[in-house]
Formats: sequence, C-alpha cells, structure tokens
Amino acid sequence: KVSPAGILKQVGHELALQNEHTMFVTVFCGILDTETGMLEYSNAGHLPPILLGEGRAPIFMDLPKGIVLGIANYPVYEDKCIQLNPGETLVVYTDGVNEAMNSELQLFGEDRLLTFLTDKSSLPVSSITASLCVAVHQYAQDEPQSDDITVMALRYEAFSPDNS
Repeated sequence: KVSPAGILKQVGHELALQNEHTMFVTVFCGILDTETGMLEYSNAGHLPPILLGEGRAPIFMDLPKGIVLGIANYPVYEDKCIQLNPGETLVVYTDGVNEAMNSELQLFGEDRLLTFLTDKSSLPVSSITASLCVAVHQYAQDEPQSDDITVMALRYEAFSPDNS
C-alpha cells in the first residue's frame, strides 16, 4: 500500500542521491479518501496546515516530525490520520505567507494568519486562497518578497453516489 510516509521516503532518497549543493524542499503529503474523508498524511519539514470548520476557530494540524527532502539518503517519516468532516477545509501554505514582513520589520505571523482565516470556512476555497494572498501582499506593502508565497486549500464534501 502506498502511504504518504513511503512517498516522502522514496522522493527524499532520490533527491539526496543527486544533491551535491545540499538543497532541500519541505513537503506536506497527504492522501484523502474522498468517500470517507479520512486523510492520511506525513510531513517533511513543512509548516502545519490549518483546519477550518464551521463555527469554530481555525487550528493548526498536528504534524509528525520529518526531515526536509534532499539531505538524507535514507530519511524516515511517519504517517498520521485525521478524519475530515463534510465542509471542513484544509489550508496549506508556504513560509512566504507567515514570514512576509512589513516596513516595520514585523512578520505577518501565525496569529495574524489564524485571525485572518477566522470565519472564512464557508467561503469557496478559491476565495480563501486569493484573499489570503491579497492580505499578505497588502501587509507587506512595498517590502521585497523574501520567499515564495503559495497557498492551497482543499475542502472535503461528503461523498454521494449521485456525484459519480
């Protein structure tokens, strides 16, 4: 059976074999069972995704520890599982989001990120991602971007045989 930890282990090994400049990449890897909402996931040094649900504050997901990809020949990862409920949204982002800096050298930060995502769970995922990117750019204003800004959101909708 293919698992997120197995995928990360294989990719990490392949990258490390050809990595003479010791470059690395962080990855959150998940496999969603679209019928049940069960998300099996693993982590290679990535920031914790944020889980949004109707009527509750956004929360950071609990991630297993895992080394970044590309620096270890035989990396070890572990899998975790979470049950997504219908309507829950997972927001995955790169550190260019929380580390965006304004002219006073203050980071966008995790608290601002969670506050921004409060009450956004019912918006379409495309609106969540677009509005977060706009908020980060507005916060940084004319300060140079220090890292990539990538945001992805996934919403689990209950499986229905009529959807096939």
